[in-house]
Amino acid sequence: MTLFPLSVMISTRDSVEGRDVQHQYIVRTRHPRWELVRILVRALFEIKFR
Repeated sequence: MTLFPLSVMISTRDSVEGRDVQHQYIVRTRHPRWELVRILVRALFEIKFR
């Protein structure tokens, strides 16, 4: 069983507070592509459009 490290940093700009918001995800998995899709979908749900 080989585990692949996956590190993803998502950076967004909060225009109301005038600052950058960063989320970092580090996962060790056998299926890095599916983990990446899962992280991106979760990040999309956290984005609030104003």
